[in-house]
Amino acid sequence: MGFESPAERASRRNRALIRAAVVVFVVAATLVLDRWLFGLTRVDDPASLERKDWYRLLRVMGYWPTWLAAAAIVELSPRTGPGAGPTGGGAWWHRPAVNAALSAGVAGLLAELGKVLVSKERPGPEGLHVFRGPLSALWTEPVYGWGMPSSHAAVAFGAAWAIARWSPRGGAVAVALAAGCGLTRMLSGAHFASDVVAGAAIGLGAAWLVSPGRRRGVS
Repeated sequence: MGFESPAERASRRNRALIRAAVVVFVVAATLVLDRWLFGLTRVDDPASLERKDWYRLLRVMGYWPTWLAAAAIVELSPRTGPGAGPTGGGAWWHRPAVNAALSAGVAGLLAELGKVLVSKERPGPEGLHVFRGPLSALWTEPVYGWGMPSSHAAVAFGAAWAIARWSPRGGAVAVALAAGCGLTRMLSGAHFASDVVAGAAIGLGAAWLVSPGRRRGVS
């Protein structure tokens, strides 16, 4: 790995700033649309969703042990044929399956910390935003629970973005599943769209933190 020139570092910093600005803009725009999207997506009988297989499949994408189990299956399976050996090489946390599980875990942790920092309640029946003030979660009991960001979405997108860094095609499937996970949180009325978008952004950040030097398409 070569050293970055000052121009390359500046370019990378500028790209990071642009991405951050885009994330802030999208979250802000979604906040404006939240009440409308809440009424559009929330089902009348959220409990009925729990009996749907597709709903359970998508929701469990935001459950960290799902990715731990997937990583264990991949890592414990024998590798034969061309390219056999540790997938991705290098440090153990850079192996794709482990990397995805680690990214999901970091994203979930960051999302829980974010809930404390933002202290925004989950949607009530009227679909109104209720901000209790930064860090209020440390001493305030919420009426509906803390909502921003969605930790389910963060976990699902943390794994999905990590997979996408290794394999764009596999990542497309993983991102679609993560988006489905976010949709389940909106269908059940547990989260606003902005909560899901914020979770997806945290997942992206976690994937970058866990494997910042990886390149797409590496196998």
